[in-house]
Amino acid sequence: MGSLRRYGNVRGIDTSEEAVEYNRERGREVSLGAVESIPFADNSFDLVLALDVIEHVPNDLQALRELFRTLRPGGSLLVTVPALQMLWSAHDVINGHYRRYTLGHLRDQVETAGFEVVTATYFNTLLFPLIFALRWLWRFRPKNTASDLTELPQPLNALLTGLFSLEKLLVGHIRLPFGVSALCYARKL
Repeated sequence: MGSLRRYGNVRGIDTSEEAVEYNRERGREVSLGAVESIPFADNSFDLVLALDVIEHVPNDLQALRELFRTLRPGGSLLVTVPALQMLWSAHDVINGHYRRYTLGHLRDQVETAGFEVVTATYFNTLLFPLIFALRWLWRFRPKNTASDLTELPQPLNALLTGLFSLEKLLVGHIRLPFGVSALCYARKL
């Protein structure tokens, strides 16, 4: 949130009282609320970010309609979600995901909520083969209930971060055909 302040007033919501308090202690405007019933008035915002949010709610269409409601006409929406159900793992279960998305399904939901999609693409494409292979192999382990997130040695983490960062050069120019995540940028007309 802090890096967005230079663009205007920034507000957030979270379902966790603990997270709201944590952010308020740091001077951030965060309200207790859920994306399915956002505690802000109609037409309140020029930009709404839902970064890895809508996969956490049973009714993603209702959440997207709420995001639409809070945007001013001409406002923009940026949504990111985990992609491709074949990548479903214990990590999704632990994080409370209801689904992973194909790009087509994400676009359909965003459009059904009333938005005009400007662009949509997969991302985290360069690391997809590695993540796919690991998740496929992990299916053969005894009951896996652990998240994928583990602390990596710094050199390996730097290499993976560098690969992921390379995609910034691509995402604005081409639509990536697959990836671990999906992104949709849309507008409220």
